[in-house]
Amino acid sequence: MSAQAPLSIRCWDYDRMKLRSPGAINDFLKDVWDHSWRWEALSLRLAFDARRLQFLEFSAPQIRDLTVENSSRGFGGMLAGYEFGEMHAESKTLTCVLKILGNPTLRHLSLEGIGLQWNDLGFSRLRYLSLLRIHEGAPSLQKLLEILKMASDLEQLALDAVEIINSSDEQELDMQPIHFSSLLSLRLEDLPAGLAEYLIRAIRFPQLKSMRVRGRFVEHFENSNSDQNPYHHLFLILNPILSSSRRGLILSNETSLNFLSLNARQWAETAVEKTASLVVEVEDPLSAVQKVAYFLTSNHILVPLTIAANGYNRAFDATLPPTPSFPAEVLEKLPTVTHISALVLVDALNIMNVLGAIRRDDETGRFGWACPKLEVLDFGAVDGLTSEHREAFLGRGEYLADSSHSAGRDE
Repeated sequence: MSAQAPLSIRCWDYDRMKLRSPGAINDFLKDVWDHSWRWEALSLRLAFDARRLQFLEFSAPQIRDLTVENSSRGFGGMLAGYEFGEMHAESKTLTCVLKILGNPTLRHLSLEGIGLQWNDLGFSRLRYLSLLRIHEGAPSLQKLLEILKMASDLEQLALDAVEIINSSDEQELDMQPIHFSSLLSLRLEDLPAGLAEYLIRAIRFPQLKSMRVRGRFVEHFENSNSDQNPYHHLFLILNPILSSSRRGLILSNETSLNFLSLNARQWAETAVEKTASLVVEVEDPLSAVQKVAYFLTSNHILVPLTIAANGYNRAFDATLPPTPSFPAEVLEKLPTVTHISALVLVDALNIMNVLGAIRRDDETGRFGWACPKLEVLDFGAVDGLTSEHREAFLGRGEYLADSSHSAGRDE
């Protein structure tokens, strides 16, 4: 191989190689770093510590694809085992920020648990941008917007637990749309207050196929049709995915984890064509479910609906609430429900009361039951549900069936 040929470097989990001492690993990395001017691509997963700060700076004028994950404790790598912002005391004073010299123009940039000096880098050809769990060295909001406006051909964008700061609080931010004609995947999670709202209002992504957004914005479900809603454009994208989902929509109220989610997949033949996941952090699950139910009915989203009244992901050793966390009465407004599950006894009993009660439809005037398309009622994981509860529910259904026929004849 020519001594001038471009190099693609991959050092992944190198610290786990038991046969090599830390000193030998560092010597190897130094040899590799001496040729950084030849790098075309670098994929690196490394525990950065005081011995390796020398590897944070390099000259790589030819580099196009850069993936770096800091796996050391305190910087948010996969081995960290801590929540964002809760760094260990011994790591707080160690700044871990990459500095790339040589003015390269990047095509792929993925950083996890490690920051970057953002000046003197080209982003006009950027196709992939992923920033995860970054404290020091996160881009300012102004720099992020500059990058996004420059990278008009971006195909994937992921921002998760990144401390992006608006450095000009007194200036009104430019709300001109940012158009991404090729953006296929969007992920916005656990961002500073207001940032996800701002980005959703600004970004336009007509070709989007995969979306995951998480934050505190449950109130926006109440006026999703208003162009004053910061998520108005997101709802315009979300509605067609939900409405055309042949496999239906899943509403999961993760009681023990304090969030509620809407998930949908749009299929093309046997392959997933589009996916949408909207995760809402909630303080009052009863109110949150009511607002989401209102969003579904007001937008006429009439697809098969699966409801996990208390979620699927019970937190380890979590105590389930003794009071209701699912407003069972919303089932009367959701005629397309096909599957219902619950974990909490009081919610299961309330759901059975609603399903077993004959009611009159406000629009048609007809008598019937809530959830007429229900196929599965799964209370198998509910502690305390007795055979007497089940028999009473089933017996009541038979009695009410006779009553409904009588009511129909009287009219």
